Amino acid sequence: MYSGRSGIVEGTYWADIYREDLGIVFEAIISGPEAWQAALAARDLPDIIAGPPADAIQTLVQGGMLVNLDDHKAKLPNVFAYGGAMIPYVRDNVSPGRVDLVSIWVSAPDPNPRGDANEGPAMRWDYYKELGYPEIVEFEDYLPVLKAMVERHPLTEDGQKVYGVSLWSDWDGNIMSLARSGFFGHTTIGFAEVDFATGASRSLLDDTSSYKRMLKFYFTANQMGILDPDSITQGWVTYLAKGTAGRFLFSPLTYGFGNFNTPEKAARGIGTKLVP
Repeated sequence: MYSGRSGIVEGTYWADIYREDLGIVFEAIISGPEAWQAALAARDLPDIIAGPPADAIQTLVQGGMLVNLDDHKAKLPNVFAYGGAMIPYVRDNVSPGRVDLVSIWVSAPDPNPRGDANEGPAMRWDYYKELGYPEIVEFEDYLPVLKAMVERHPLTEDGQKVYGVSLWSDWDGNIMSLARSGFFGHTTIGFAEVDFATGASRSLLDDTSSYKRMLKFYFTANQMGILDPDSITQGWVTYLAKGTAGRFLFSPLTYGFGNFNTPEKAARGIGTKLVP
């Protein structure tokens, strides 16, 4: 499953529909590189795979471990209706003559968008409230807020050290993944930064690029002593475990806190949320 959290998926409208109408219960399994290697070697894979590492895709295809979606077109009308150039690209370059995998973002346009944000600056809302909701105008304004939070709450309830910001490295490719965010209205294509609205592009290494701005943001967090020193080496799975344990207070992804938010914590006024 494409998820930032491990465990049984429940409490969402679609999970309820699957369970009540079809008797299907989803369990999300978060995996890192080691787990992928073990699963591929044993050919013991989940029923649905999302986001396999690039080096695992050819092993999956060549090992015949994926279902040919061409055989199930009638049940996947949106994939084939809105897949565009992706469908022939997969047939020609990924799994020759077949459609073994597709982009997770393919579907009909949502007629009633809810405005949910999967990527966006989220942090401990109860601590933010405790500080009196200090105004955040520029992205850099998060830093003194996080510094004040850490000073007030240096340890978790069970005594573990808390950081303002933590990162993970196993999503990085040719550049630092978490520095190429869309916070400033840009996306990244290769080493170019492209403006969503105008289509104008510039080098990621341009002094005015948002990529450099985010690098400086994380650098400054480190200088302030609020960046998790494990950020350069830890992976996504470790990061999520720390998020679940409440060991950092800010994430560039709203789902980056793992299973921290629970009904029990919400009843106590504790939780994380988007703070744009």
